[in-house]
Amino acid sequence: MPQLTDRLIGIRDVARRISLSRTTIARSVKAGSFPAPVRFSATCVGWYESEIDAWIAEAR
Repeated sequence: MPQLTDRLIGIRDVARRISLSRTTIARSVKAGSFPAPVRFSATCVGWYESEIDAWIAEAR
């Protein structure tokens, strides 16, 4: 669940933080093994930073 002060981060930042390619991230989202992005405009999506942090913590 996103925090009140949570920020949205883009695919480049997500890929850099988890060391996976954009394609692998897209496949993982589709498979349900990675948090889904939030659409905030017609062409832009992002992930809540807290959800990425939680995913990283679970992966360890």
